[in-house]
Amino acid sequence: MKNFLLLLLLLTFSIYVLGTPPTKRKPVTYTLEFDETGKLISEPPIRLFADDKLVFKVAVSRQLIEKRALEVYKAYYNTYLKIQDAEKYLDKNEIVATVDCKCLVEDVKRELKNEMISILGSYPTIAEEVQTLSPAFFVINATVFSSHFPFRLGCAPKTDFITKADDLIIPNYDVLITDINEKGVAIKDKIEPINNFTVADFVTNPHTEFTSNVITINSDLSKVRYELRQKNNYYEAVLEQLKAHPMPQKLEEFIGDFTASIKKVKAYEDEYKAARDSLDKYDKGQLSQHFDFPQSTSKIKQGTLAIQPFISNIVSILKEPSVIEWMLRFIWLNQGQLLADPFVIAENSSTPSEVRQTKDALQNAEAKISLLKEILKNDTQLRTYSTSRLDDYLKNYNALLTEQTQLKVRLDDLEKKNSQGKTSVASENEKIKARNEQLLREPWLYRGLLFVSERDSIFTRYHDASENYKLMNASSPDEIVEGQKMVLLVENEKSANQLHVKYEAKAIDYSLSFLEEEIAFVARQTRDASFPLGSEEKRGFRAENISFPNNSVRGWGTREAEDLRDALNDFATEHQKLKPFIDNVFQQGIADLPLQRKRDTDPVYTYKYLDVAIGKKPPYEVPYKIALTRAGKADSTLTDDKLNLSYSVYALHRFRFKVGPTYSSFRKDVFEIKDGTPFYSTEVSGIDALFGLQVFLTKKRINIREKNPSLRPPFAYLGFPISQDILRNVYIGGGFEIINGLGICVGTQIGQTSRLRFQNNVYTVDTKRWRAGGPFVSLLLDLSVFRTIFNFKTLQLPNPFRS
Repeated sequence: MKNFLLLLLLLTFSIYVLGTPPTKRKPVTYTLEFDETGKLISEPPIRLFADDKLVFKVAVSRQLIEKRALEVYKAYYNTYLKIQDAEKYLDKNEIVATVDCKCLVEDVKRELKNEMISILGSYPTIAEEVQTLSPAFFVINATVFSSHFPFRLGCAPKTDFITKADDLIIPNYDVLITDINEKGVAIKDKIEPINNFTVADFVTNPHTEFTSNVITINSDLSKVRYELRQKNNYYEAVLEQLKAHPMPQKLEEFIGDFTASIKKVKAYEDEYKAARDSLDKYDKGQLSQHFDFPQSTSKIKQGTLAIQPFISNIVSILKEPSVIEWMLRFIWLNQGQLLADPFVIAENSSTPSEVRQTKDALQNAEAKISLLKEILKNDTQLRTYSTSRLDDYLKNYNALLTEQTQLKVRLDDLEKKNSQGKTSVASENEKIKARNEQLLREPWLYRGLLFVSERDSIFTRYHDASENYKLMNASSPDEIVEGQKMVLLVENEKSANQLHVKYEAKAIDYSLSFLEEEIAFVARQTRDASFPLGSEEKRGFRAENISFPNNSVRGWGTREAEDLRDALNDFATEHQKLKPFIDNVFQQGIADLPLQRKRDTDPVYTYKYLDVAIGKKPPYEVPYKIALTRAGKADSTLTDDKLNLSYSVYALHRFRFKVGPTYSSFRKDVFEIKDGTPFYSTEVSGIDALFGLQVFLTKKRINIREKNPSLRPPFAYLGFPISQDILRNVYIGGGFEIINGLGICVGTQIGQTSRLRFQNNVYTVDTKRWRAGGPFVSLLLDLSVFRTIFNFKTLQLPNPFRS
């Protein structure tokens, strides 16, 4: 029997060891997938451990790719149409002095043609929309198309004027990973590109998936923060162009002179306006006699002398083929507009330029009419003029009245259109802003946070703000034990929203019966053409509208007034020569390099951490609701009551009482003295029932069904027999639980036995001799199970050893 019990003991522990999986956990790969807007659309990991893997993925729809392809096609198409205006501008201002510049324009046209053909070949589904731009221009056949661009004899063709279309069409993403150690310190940043995809996917699949390489979670981390950003294709393309073709040295050297000259011209424009107003007052007889005509005349002449070399310098710069070539390399950014700063477009003022110019012209005409009225009313002054001079004044007066009427009609029409939004400055500026953003803005799509768990210590419940804060994971954890942490995160939330969680802790009264838990377990089983290009404060170098001074109708009065009028006329003439340059090629000044990208300071979507702090010991349940914090207003609850959001925290136990049947081979020596003669016999403990204390080597939760044998820690057991003297027998052993609440225990019984003594010729019996050596095996049950099986309704023994 003894051998049988030893064999059973060996078999029991063999089953336990063999049933326990390896302690080292296999790494798991998790995929975090986002849509093209940056919204998280996959289930984040509930638990993340060191050595686990992460893969980031962005699913881009075919519609977005086609939209981007159409935008690039339209930009190239408009550039092709308007580049001829740039060529005419160069010819008109006698800037193109060599055949090289004309050849460069032809090179740009040829590359535009090739890229448009390439777009239609790669994305044939946009052909119908492209044809609506211009049916006469729309040609798919490359041979026919190329006939629009005959090769110009005498040109040495150059390349790389136009960025490859796919470099602008195919989106690029990357993710910034920040490792955070256990002290909460960011210890490492790394950027992982998300650019693995198949070109054929754009045509064959409704979505194209861009994926990153596999990222391994390092050890000794508490959190991993990540930022999903969309790279700016336009910015990257321009950087490549600037690397290969930097700004010509002459244009770069001209920046200082240009800025200083512009500043001077602006100052002289103010002097001009003041002097012209003074002259108008003189003509009306309203000017003070103390006005210093010579000084004003001198300043205006200085302004004229300043403009003349400025124009010469500009023309000299623009006659450099290298400068024209450099501007042509970026002409696609502005759809055919030739600019010395192709990267920044200044926003318009509050009134459209055409309205401003019409108002200025009307005011100028009305001022002249008012002056002529005054003079024509003066009979004495009229008699001093000859008939021909008087006829001229009357003719001018009538012409001005006609001009006034026409300007009023035009201004009224423009303002009506403006009020209807057809020439809205706000609308124009929105387009300019969008175009500016196309070059430098780097969209920040998502900011996320993952908690790294150590020894099953952290669980995360994710709520999706885009889905009314429902749980994102199909198997979101709803139970943890003391020593573990439940993290509440909201995903896909707007950055501006401030959230908090409303919660309370309710005590849980649960049975320790594994049978009741088994029944509960079974029941559960059935239930956004363009990007910013520089400082927002930067404004264009628009030349003022300088009108010529009025012709005198009053008589010169003094020679000084006539000199001032001549000086003003000379200044206005030179200013008119400068204006086409300032309002066209140099309207934005000269490019300020290097370009600095503008990263979004807030993501489109972000996570929100909901802080829950419970100051009581488990077990308890935590029902909670998510609410929006509003300054100065009542909080707004965001979660539906039907969601019934909650989780439970259970206690871990070191001890519990166990009872159960047992068999022991312990043999007790029995001595009896009859008439001075000793008699010997033995008693075997055999079958009995034990009552005792189960001691877990590691704390465990005792009200859960455990599927995994590795969750069943071995235990020690100290028991006492029910049918024997509990003061004379103790059972010491160990075992493991088959199911929570039902365990197998083996060990040895230690008990008191008799011993015969012979002293002074008398036999006596010693009954207090302790001896070990009786192996036992027992099937141990939790008290509540025992009570259920044997219907002991009155047996109510609490567990006093929870710790």
